[in-house]
Amino acid sequence: MASVFGRDALLEQAWESLVQGDPVLLTGPAGIGKSAIWRELVDRARQDGWLVLTCAPAESESSLALAALADLLRPLAQQVADLPGPQRAAAEATLLTASVGTVVDERALAAATRSLLDAAAASDLISIAASGNLRQEPVRTTSSPVARVIAT
Repeated sequence: MASVFGRDALLEQAWESLVQGDPVLLTGPAGIGKSAIWRELVDRARQDGWLVLTCAPAESESSLALAALADLLRPLAQQVADLPGPQRAAAEATLLTASVGTVVDERALAAATRSLLDAAAASDLISIAASGNLRQEPVRTTSSPVARVIAT
């Protein structure tokens, strides 16, 4: 694993936790290297053949309700065609791969997300990584559609 200045022990500890299937949450004040450690962990997981699903919405995307979820699911887009009709329609609308005629059904999207993640987990070592400021990250806002979909 590459070196993150002054954070080698933390980086190794976080990696070992991930390998054991435990979650890792990087918190702390701005500027202490959370993003650098996050990038190193994501790079290492990809190098080791993990399917890594990430979302790191830019501040300009924070008002787009499903942008983070679309980022997260994009690597699984090929499996969307295998989903049942309502789930497929919701996933395609979220990924912007089909025209949206109506509002996305959150229950169908939650089921689609669960189905896609379950299928990915059954066939690959999977890691889900989100990066963002608490004020900007839609996934962490409990009232957001993304949080409701992921929590389901």
